[in-house]
Amino acid sequence: MLGNGEKALFALFWKSGLERIGVKYIVLPSNEQMSLSFDVNNLCYNTPRI
Repeated sequence: MLGNGEKALFALFWKSGLERIGVKYIVLPSNEQMSLSFDVNNLCYNTPRI
């Protein structure tokens, strides 16, 4: 939320089988930011969940 009450964040996360995928887009007064996340189980170590 911005100071004037506008929402400035759009996020979408979904799961496909064992994979987790996410897209997040943030708009701030001085800049914009996009982040992508992708998580899949592996045989080497456990992935920490946030």
